[in-house]
Order: sequence, then structure tokens, then C-alpha cells
Amino acid sequence: MIQKFQNQCLQAYIYLTYFCAFPLLAFCIALTPFASSEQRGICFLGAILLTAGIGIYPYIKKLFEKRISLALFPLILFSAICLRLSFFPYISRDFINFLHPWIEKMSMIGWPYELAFPITNYNLLYTYVLAGISHIPFSDLYLIKSVSVVFDCILGITLLTILKRCLHLNDWLALGGSALVVLAPSLLLNSAAWGQCDSLYTALALIGIYLCIQESPWKGCLCLGIALALKLQAVFLFPVLIILLFYKEIRVQHLLVIPIVYVVCALPAAFLGRPIWDILTIYGTQIGTYDALTQSAPTLWAIFPAQLYTNLLPVALCSAGLIVMLMTFGILLLRPIKNKLDFLDVAFIYTLVMPYVLPKMHERYFYIATALSVIYLFRYPKLWWVTIGIMLIDACAYFPYLFGFSVIPLPWLSLGLLLIIIKVILHFFSTPQAIEIDQTGSTKAKPTIIAFVGLLLGVLMSAYGTVFMLNLSIPPKTWWYQPHTFHPYWLPKSNIIQAQHPHWRADLLRFSDTKLVHIANMDIADIVYFDEKTMTLHWLNGPTEKFIKTKDDIYTFQGKVNK
Repeated sequence: MIQKFQNQCLQAYIYLTYFCAFPLLAFCIALTPFASSEQRGICFLGAILLTAGIGIYPYIKKLFEKRISLALFPLILFSAICLRLSFFPYISRDFINFLHPWIEKMSMIGWPYELAFPITNYNLLYTYVLAGISHIPFSDLYLIKSVSVVFDCILGITLLTILKRCLHLNDWLALGGSALVVLAPSLLLNSAAWGQCDSLYTALALIGIYLCIQESPWKGCLCLGIALALKLQAVFLFPVLIILLFYKEIRVQHLLVIPIVYVVCALPAAFLGRPIWDILTIYGTQIGTYDALTQSAPTLWAIFPAQLYTNLLPVALCSAGLIVMLMTFGILLLRPIKNKLDFLDVAFIYTLVMPYVLPKMHERYFYIATALSVIYLFRYPKLWWVTIGIMLIDACAYFPYLFGFSVIPLPWLSLGLLLIIIKVILHFFSTPQAIEIDQTGSTKAKPTIIAFVGLLLGVLMSAYGTVFMLNLSIPPKTWWYQPHTFHPYWLPKSNIIQAQHPHWRADLLRFSDTKLVHIANMDIADIVYFDEKTMTLHWLNGPTEKFIKTKDDIYTFQGKVNK
């Protein structure tokens, strides 16, 4: 009788949680200065729907042993979403200088031809997302952040699944780990304040690694391929695939899925006329964008003066490649992988070391390491300070850009992170069987001599490639992509108009009867008037200008038109 009463009370609590928790937590949104009450209401409704959609996953997959956990998880998730919504009105410099102008240009060009123009410097998969956002009649600021928040929740459920299925934690510990990752300061600021998309590739990359460990390599490599098509930083997890390959957890045919997915994601833009060379060199263009040893990231190169960029860049590239290769050899030769959970440790080490030793890193590039540090915390509770230290260092690195002040100088953050990395590596190599749980099973085989030969060939090819790149006698920032050569195949050459302006001389590409694009910088203009002799253009968020055709077939600027 008592047991039945307890069960009824528990059911009543679960119902109250689902139907009453949302209004109780709504004050987080009520205090947020949204532009209008309609925007606040839509965001609040989206938070409810997202919580309901993600919150049903543990029930379907039976992740929890107790029903009370099914009630607490949506509370945690909804609280994290509401906290993010409170940062939505914040406008970052990236949104002002890049994201908003990109979406405006896409909206002007129209679907689907906006995908043919190199407007953004993101890879094509996230460009598709931005293109979709450009046609939704709602705040593009909130829409961009909403996409990242959705994947924040997916990342939270991924970590919850790993903690339950791989580490076999009880409900309370798994809930704590999930709460820690969705409430981590840097992960929260990344999506809600900054509007960055790091949660997208991180969630998919971690799902991919989890599936590979759980003997679903086809699905795992599919997710990793999508992650790579979203952002280059997904490669921080790719060395783990080498270790998995050598231990026969995955096969070469599984790895072929990754480039296939990458190519498939690029096909829509290629079919619409974006040059293949431009598609293939998107990541190269990103790498050559900034001339700095570090972009506010607490890396090894933050210790050195910024003016040494030219002299230290070759050293930084070569040393980074050497460190990663030596670490890979060390893992294969000195540290046998006896438990599949060790692959998670390997992933954590790579996502810490690679962005730390590489130059030109942004502060956001420790995103994957911050997420994996939660798993590390529950594997090695005595090393709790490692996780806390990484989260604090990562959050402090965000402050100068987002809020205009520095909590701790960047070189000190770099030294603190170096101590953490050294401790994590030493702990890994000094504990051959660091955990006594083996529910996930042992590895299938030891590395073979063929695997080592393959790795050696990879080292030689990487060394050759590095030397080749460093000896290119081509001016910087001009060898990846020449904007003035851009021309979609579906437009005739006659659509190119040569124009002379006091501030520039460039080719203009007329892609419709009403719009044209400045090929060099992708500025869009409405065609107010056009004939064989004169041309009047209204530039996006700019002036209206008149041009007259001269004898040498060049439209020359005549002045601004007062409207």
C-alpha cells in the first residue's frame, strides 16, 4: 500500500515537472531585454519545444534507471536554454562585421543562387544553414544563436549517453555531468553571446567517436565527415581515427566515408556554379586570413611577442607537426590500449595538444577539449582540478573579445594550460590500465607492423608537404583564391561589366535583371537603371551611384544620386 502511494506521488511529481517547471523558470526570459514581446514569446516557445524534443530521448533510449531522473533532466536542460536566451540580445563584433552582412547579401541574391557566390568564409554546410536563415522573417541574430543552442542540447545528450553507456555511471552522476557540460561558461558564451557554431561540429564529432567505439564505424565516420564539412577544427579528433585503425576498431573502407560526405556536402554549391577550386580551398583561405601567432588563444605561442610572427611561423608549423607525430608514436609504442575507454582519453589529449601547439588558433578552438574534460572528470575524480582549470582558462580567454577586459593575462593562461596538458599526458602514460571497468570490452587487436609502416609514410609525406608549403615563393593571402576570377558557369561572359570608381576598379557581375555583384569583395547592388550608355546602382546598405560608359567600354563613376 505504501509502495503504491509512493509511486503515485512520484508520477504526480513527474507530471508537475513537465507542466509546471516551464512557467517557474520563465523569469530568466522575462528579464531579458528582447526587442519585442513577440520575439520573447517565440524564443520561450522554442525553448519549450526544444526541451520537449531533446528531453524525450533518455526515455526512448532508457538511459535512466529511476523515473525521477526523467523529470530532472528536462529541468536541467530548460534551465540551460533559458540561461542562453538571456544572452541572445548581446551583439558581438563577429555578427556586426561578418554574419549579419553575409545574411543580408544572401537575402538580396535569393535562393538558390546565393550558394554559388563565395559570400561567407565558412565551409559550405554551415553556409547552407546561413542561407536558410536569410529567408526566415525573424531576427537573424536570434536564429543564428538558436541553431547553436540546439546543438548545445545535442552535445549535452551526447555526453549523457557516453557517461551512461560507456562509463556506466548512476543516474545522479550522469545528470551532474550533463548539467556541467550544458552550463560550462565558455560553451554557454560561445553560442548564446558570441553566436559561433562550434557546438555543431563538436556534437557531431563526439557522436562519431562514440559510435566508432561502440562498433558502429560506418555511422561514426558519417558523423565525422559531416563535422569536417562544418568546420576544419573537427580534425583535432581525427588522429584518434589513426589509433582506432591500428587497433582494428575501424577499417580503411570506413574512413573513405569521410571524404565522400565532404564531397556530397559540396555538390549543391558546385552544381549552382561555385568554382571547384574555390570549394576545395575554403579551409586554406581561412588559414591564411590572420597574420598572428595566436588569435587570443592560450596556446604555446601566446608566450612569444606578436612581432615575431614571420620568423616563428615556420618553426611553429614544423614543431606542431613533429609534436603530434611523436605523441602518436608514443601512444602506439609505449602505451597499449587495453580498454575502449582509453580511446576517450586519447581524444581528450589530442584536442588539448593540437590547438595548443598550432599557430593561428582562436580562443574557441579548445571547445572540444572543454566538452571532453567532463568525461575526464568522471573517469578520474581525483584529477577534478584538470576539468575545472580547463573550463576557467577557456572562459577567461573569451573575456577580452566579448566583454573588453582581461581577467588573467594571456601568457599566464597559456602557462596554466601547459601544466594541465603535461599532467594529463603523464597520467595517461603512467597508468596502462587507468580504470578497472571493462564493460565496454577490450580492443580487438594490437597494432601490426603494417600499421607502423603506414604511419611512417604519413610522417614522411607530412614533412615533405610542410617543407613544400614553407618554400612557396608566392605572396601571402593571394595564392589560395583570386576573387576577380570568380564566374559561375551559368552566367555568360557578356554579363561581366568593367567599372571604374575613385576607390576601386573591378569587374561587376550581372547575375539578374535587377542585381549585380562586385566580384572582388562580393558587395551586392540593386540595378536602378541600366542600358548601353549609363548604369545606376544602389549598393547594399550604401549609396546610389551613377556610371557612364566611356569609349574604352568601361563604366566610369559620375557621382552619387540623391534619392
